[in-house]
Amino acid sequence: MQVFPEKVVLLISVPVSTLRGVDTDQDGMLQPVEIKQGRSEIIRQLEQGIALTVGGDAGRVLDDQLIVSSHVDNRSSTTQVEWLRHLLVDQSKPGGEMKLQFSPQMLATDYLVEVRRGDLLEVVKFSAGYPSHTFFKDAWGTLKSFWVAGVEHILFGADHLVFLVLLLLSAVSVRRWLWVLSTFTVAHGLTYTLASLEVIYVKPTLVEAVIAATIILTSILHLAKFSLPLKWEMAGTFGFGLFHGLGFASAMGDMAINTRFPVSSVAGFNLGIEFGQLIVAFVTGLIFLSLARILNDTKPIIRAISFGGLSIGCYWLFQRL
Repeated sequence: MQVFPEKVVLLISVPVSTLRGVDTDQDGMLQPVEIKQGRSEIIRQLEQGIALTVGGDAGRVLDDQLIVSSHVDNRSSTTQVEWLRHLLVDQSKPGGEMKLQFSPQMLATDYLVEVRRGDLLEVVKFSAGYPSHTFFKDAWGTLKSFWVAGVEHILFGADHLVFLVLLLLSAVSVRRWLWVLSTFTVAHGLTYTLASLEVIYVKPTLVEAVIAATIILTSILHLAKFSLPLKWEMAGTFGFGLFHGLGFASAMGDMAINTRFPVSSVAGFNLGIEFGQLIVAFVTGLIFLSLARILNDTKPIIRAISFGGLSIGCYWLFQRL
């Protein structure tokens, strides 16, 4: 996508499989006659599936073209259509932020989008897990968006959430929780930062498998009633946290690959993760204290949670190997 002073030019390649009702012979490809006959419907679906706004303004369409540059078997058939749209937009809006959003229908495949405006360049990977992005945010806007992503990642990232709950339930103590959470934060913050700045790289498949293994090991220690001194527990948590940080970095690869404010993005995400952890600790502590007042012994509940963690950890490990 190219941003000029007077207009925005969007060029994006869309798989035929994401379009409905235009592949009349249902061969997974479009022929020139199908593109010609279905032009209006194709553009309508593209408009509904890919939304671009500048400062909240959708702009005015100057021109729409459907281009075919990739053919199948040296024929005129194609498995993808390129949409070229010229938009007249008001770029005087405060901040000049541009939002691009894909509908679920369009996200049957991932999109790598490059946006240029003068000397500025942002590259973003859109996927089912990251369907929208706002380009050209300032440093504060970048920090806020990555903070939100950090909070959501810890609250809705199932494997990290399971590990964190198991870690907290090893022993319920405010002092222990502060030390353990601080250690975990330093560890995952370190590797997330290094990976985000491309200082280190580990294959995501390996990282995800090791994260599952950390859940299994933590569950086994619970079930075996194996208790470590706090300093050794912190050392183990630090080691586990290093891999969880790499997992965060891998997941956040769906966000800006090339951002103008790398420090704001890293700081915002780490602060979001820390805030999310505090929410998890608060809710976990509240539930545990409530159960402790009702039940004489909470150990069976913790044991059941440990069995659940072991089961799901084994499932994830098998799935990711």
